[in-house]
Amino acid sequence: ELTTADGELVVVEMSVVETHWERNPALLASLRDVTDKVQMRKRLRTMAFNDELTGLRNRRGFTTLGNKQLQIARRRGDSVVLYYLDLDGLKWINDNLGHQEGDQAIKDMADVLTAVFRQSDICARLGGDEFAVIALDVAEGLHNLLAGRLQRAIDAHNSSAGRNFTLAASVGCVVWDPEVDKTLDDLLTRGDEVMYEVKRKRKAARETEPG
Repeated sequence: ELTTADGELVVVEMSVVETHWERNPALLASLRDVTDKVQMRKRLRTMAFNDELTGLRNRRGFTTLGNKQLQIARRRGDSVVLYYLDLDGLKWINDNLGHQEGDQAIKDMADVLTAVFRQSDICARLGGDEFAVIALDVAEGLHNLLAGRLQRAIDAHNSSAGRNFTLAASVGCVVWDPEVDKTLDDLLTRGDEVMYEVKRKRKAARETEPG
């Protein structure tokens, strides 16, 4: 990286060859501005690992970073908690309010996750209405408190956002067990199962409500 006389930061590619100058050995360096090429490569990398709608990691980015973090956690003995979320009512929002509002609900959930979790945690939209978060170094017994904080953040959003829909999510929370979860897919499977059990119980509770 070099700074031009105008103060602009550019990326250059340098090639050096041996030569002679006034009969003395010398090196001749040539520089080529590759700033546009490097920026394009960065944009393509971002597109490959980030969800375009929300800016969160996509499934590929989540898998890549998640596997690395599990390797580190296994080596260090760190704690890892997975939150697996399903956005409730997205089909109803799309069918009754339109897909633009459905996209807004997805973006709202992403904003809530970004506000609740730390930058060191891995927040992702896995696709459709499914989200996942890998939270690192969560003290023992505090994972349920973090889930409660997430629900309060959703409630606060609903109170202040003024949307035509109510943001809601079913959340499955599982603590990583390196003896059980050999891979990230194993952890995701457990999180998915817990999430759907939460969704089933919530649906059953609504159906038994009077009126």
